[in-house]
Amino acid sequence: QGTDQTTDKFIRTIRQSISKKSLLTLTERYSPMINWFFAAFPNRFLLSSTPAMLAENLSIFNRLERSAIVNVITNARGRLNGLLIYVHDQPQIHSRIAYTLNLKHLNIESAKINQIQFASGKVAFCYYLKVSKRGEQNVILPRELETSIRRNTLPKLIIKTQTFLYNTKFQLEYLKDDKKGYMVKEKKSEALGDFPVWNGKFREKTDFSRRNKNYLRIKITADDAPLLYYKIINAFDQVGVAIQQAVITTIGHQVIDTFYINSVDHEKLVKSNFEESLKESLMSPSEI
Repeated sequence: QGTDQTTDKFIRTIRQSISKKSLLTLTERYSPMINWFFAAFPNRFLLSSTPAMLAENLSIFNRLERSAIVNVITNARGRLNGLLIYVHDQPQIHSRIAYTLNLKHLNIESAKINQIQFASGKVAFCYYLKVSKRGEQNVILPRELETSIRRNTLPKLIIKTQTFLYNTKFQLEYLKDDKKGYMVKEKKSEALGDFPVWNGKFREKTDFSRRNKNYLRIKITADDAPLLYYKIINAFDQVGVAIQQAVITTIGHQVIDTFYINSVDHEKLVKSNFEESLKESLMSPSEI
């Protein structure tokens, strides 16, 4: 805490002593990376983090050609309390992350997922998750999570429909645009490949910004239970609906997930058996 206060004081001193023009000149080499990072990752992480935490993650999320990047966030006592994840879009990518969290016995307390669209046409997602660990507090290594996301084969979710063990309180709502949805879009790029790279001697010039999007919402409220998030994401996969953005909140034992989707996928969802199959999945004992 003392270090954070010293850092904040130092930053205030710099701001008071150096003109804005001089600051921009001094940071020009790093501005594309800063621009990307502050556009892509959710405000709830950016506003709650210390300067030291932001600097650490700026140095980690700077090679976007990697298909998965993970950083573990710990509290003052060194205990796990969050994850930052960057992943390329690929089939069932959200299910891959849900499966990895389950393998590592991690519970989602809250989360925000943003979509990034690069000038090349490629798509990626940034996750900020507040998590807690079930059982012993074993060390969670970022590279282990990255490898799991990239390489693990997703098992089939087996629903045992003959018995109903969970009296799950379940509600699904189709909601209108709340004017809060957005996509992080790269407007222009001098990147040599599909994804920018900002380490080494050459730092590619890019320009990212948040673009408002007219997304429709799917709000799912349910009691927390084993494999809950994996079941929900798997249900979206089964009907071929792409999640554009998401907000996850846990209040006590109740989970409230809000998924932002486009109008075409919204119509597809309404015409499918999404609600019935998800309800059956949530109320049934399952295994993977």
